[in-house]
Amino acid sequence: MKKQFAAGLAVSGILGIAAPATAQQQDPILTMFTVSTYGLAVDERCQVFDHIQYETAKHLQLVMRTALKDRAGEAAVSAEEERLSELAAENWTGCLARESNASEWQNIDSARFYVDALIAAPGAMDASVESCALTRDGKPIQRSTMSEAKAIADARYAGKPTETDYTNTVTAFASQMTKQCIGQVFSSDLIGPKTLQDRQALKMEDGPNSVQIYGDWTAYKFFSFESLSEFGVSAYRTPDRTSGPLVGISLKETGSYDTVGVLYVMADGSLEAVMQHEPTGLQIRDEAGNGYTLQPVGQVSEGPHAGRFKFVLDAATAEMLMANANETTISIHATTPDGEPAHQYPSYNGFPGKLPLSRLKDAIAWASVPIAPDL
Repeated sequence: MKKQFAAGLAVSGILGIAAPATAQQQDPILTMFTVSTYGLAVDERCQVFDHIQYETAKHLQLVMRTALKDRAGEAAVSAEEERLSELAAENWTGCLARESNASEWQNIDSARFYVDALIAAPGAMDASVESCALTRDGKPIQRSTMSEAKAIADARYAGKPTETDYTNTVTAFASQMTKQCIGQVFSSDLIGPKTLQDRQALKMEDGPNSVQIYGDWTAYKFFSFESLSEFGVSAYRTPDRTSGPLVGISLKETGSYDTVGVLYVMADGSLEAVMQHEPTGLQIRDEAGNGYTLQPVGQVSEGPHAGRFKFVLDAATAEMLMANANETTISIHATTPDGEPAHQYPSYNGFPGKLPLSRLKDAIAWASVPIAPDL
């Protein structure tokens, strides 16, 4: 039996914004914190947000969290976050069928409602706001981009029973943003149009970029390093999660911040490394000294990696690597002609690089979750 979804924080106070009829008697700050926190926790198991929604949901959750922390204290807010995360983990083991899980999907719909209203609001600001930046020193976002983001969000509510509530909420958000953009020429709430602007710019870039490599990905998450000697991992949710790369680890040379190669985990379970210059060999080593040698394939002839050198670790051998305990750390090495480690690729911070296997597994799991049918 699924546990009930109810706010566990006892806080009071009303933010001066509109809210759906079902939430008018509730605390809007608490409501937005609860549904965004829960929605993001569900998104770890079933992708319920697209890229613009995902970035906006993270922003909304952070803003509401900060407001609640000032009122209820860090301990109470952290406890509520943990409760909602556990609730999502218990109730969602993948994507649930909407027809038999109406209450669970209502929670997600509520999260999407506020997120979409925040995405649309910049496009509903006073007409005098022709542009506005996300940050004080940021590049201005043009009204045309704000309007485009609004049109994307608006389409989800056109003709629906929630359309009036949605429009009212957009208008209320827009009123606050107008004051910020006129008074200080920036608003951190423009995260939706900014995300759209960045994606459009990315698609126009020359040279290898993430869209060319991963396809038209629908969400991105960076699994950060926790010490100066560790690698971070970039994870991408792609429309087709049965082929192509899912996560990548950038490789650099000692004393340089320039990327000389990337180690990818592929959807079929194999690993591929693509290098700017051809090393004698490549090997992944676990902390017990076991080596997993990537086999040279040759120079790539086409695509975003054309001219670079590819090395592959087959899925069966990669499975042996991934079978190590989560606490195992691995390192990546160029090798001598006889297969002995010759050079350990450094972390971004220049230390001999290592990667906790748990971080790599978490990144793969995040990138591989099923997609909600209505997304």
